[in-house]
Amino acid sequence: YFPARILWLLFPSLLVFLALFDRQRFRNVWRGSLLMMLVAGIVAAPLLLYLIGNPSVEARVIELSQPLEAVTEGNFGPLMGNILEGSLVLFYRGDGQWRYNIPGQAFLPPIIALLFFVGLGIAIWRIIAGIKHRQQINRAVAPFFIFVWLVLGLSPTLVTGAELSTTRIIGLQPVLYVFPALALAEAFKFQTAPKWLAKGLTIVLFCVLAFQTARNYFVVWANEPEVRVQYESALVSALNYISENELESVAISTTTPNRYHSPAVAQLMLRDRDVAISWFDGQGSLLVSQGSSGTIIFSGFAPLSPHLEKYFSEEPLGELPQRANDIDRPLLAYTSDGRATFEELGKQFSHDIETALLPTRFGTAADFLGYDIQTPAVKPGETLRLATLWRLNEPLESAVMFVHVVNQDGQILAQSDRLDAPGDYWREGDLLIQLHEIILPDSMAPGTYHLLVGIYTSQDEKRLPVQVNGTTSDYLRLLPLVVGP
Repeated sequence: YFPARILWLLFPSLLVFLALFDRQRFRNVWRGSLLMMLVAGIVAAPLLLYLIGNPSVEARVIELSQPLEAVTEGNFGPLMGNILEGSLVLFYRGDGQWRYNIPGQAFLPPIIALLFFVGLGIAIWRIIAGIKHRQQINRAVAPFFIFVWLVLGLSPTLVTGAELSTTRIIGLQPVLYVFPALALAEAFKFQTAPKWLAKGLTIVLFCVLAFQTARNYFVVWANEPEVRVQYESALVSALNYISENELESVAISTTTPNRYHSPAVAQLMLRDRDVAISWFDGQGSLLVSQGSSGTIIFSGFAPLSPHLEKYFSEEPLGELPQRANDIDRPLLAYTSDGRATFEELGKQFSHDIETALLPTRFGTAADFLGYDIQTPAVKPGETLRLATLWRLNEPLESAVMFVHVVNQDGQILAQSDRLDAPGDYWREGDLLIQLHEIILPDSMAPGTYHLLVGIYTSQDEKRLPVQVNGTTSDYLRLLPLVVGP
């Protein structure tokens, strides 16, 4: 995140300031400061080297730095617009998203914003006075430190704008409230009002702000349906259901089935860490747990695709508890019988392919059991919809399933590379149906084409081997696809 890339400059900036204006203090601190930065550099070195060697992981940073790229091309418009937006987040209009903030609410309420500007003015005045009159330099060092901290902490949102600024300027927040405190501290030095009155007004201000903050955080923000979606309230309900019913084998459909999303929430929330959970997105796949007493849970955002409903005939056990205004509704639980489902699917999926007998094993990770072409009469420009059936054997990190449409020369004309049930959580015996939707090119000539099916790992793009007629290949060829006129 941007704050970590920028805020470290605070310490070299302070050293430069001391070297220019306070030589005695500079001589006292430069060795310790350089040692601190050296240790920090050593700690950060593995990450820095990784980022240098893997520039593709910087995609998000590249996306956010587009205004700076525009400047290098002579276009200052995007950056100036973001600077204007970003400079207002503290006191006028803040982050517009519910994720971390009440949309549009500034970081500082009006009276604290006023005190902030007074404190900012005091800090700048002390810096200037210290530079002009070296005998006052001791009073300028701390104001310089917090002022540079303010500028560096605010700089990410000056580049990217107000949206999601709550996290991008998180490094600023520890020092932000020092400026109002500085203003109050100066106010207490004046003798124009009784001390008891100043203290009383300060206590009243604190209580009012505490009440408003508690209300905004615990009442307004926490109960907003959009916030409950962002913080996985539906998944938490599903996990509570699993714990309360002591379920042992569960498949959960979610829009975020990958390792660092819904599974991470489960690791935090589940009381029984031994429960076996598989993850998938029902909008593109169907995962049936092994055995005769598995459970499948579908969220409202990740219901079973209409194109997969014919493979799943179970009746829901009921709707899991949610608030009436929750967006991610309904949350439905089903009991699944893996053995019965396997027998039923055997009647719906074709086992006829050109080059091997089924089931056919891909590496050691999965067995290909069959396929169902749901759109057999397809034409150029239309969508070929194909469901593939698999029995899973073991986890396969970064797995991707592919279906390629190739011509007689082996040229790929259309393809679908996807997997809606992450391989990290594959469990032996589970059944997986993966849906592939492939748009055929308008320029595609009517005729007969090959359908190739396989699995590869996205980390190295290496395909899993499969035995085909006594030889090792990296794909299976299904029966020919006929594309009509």
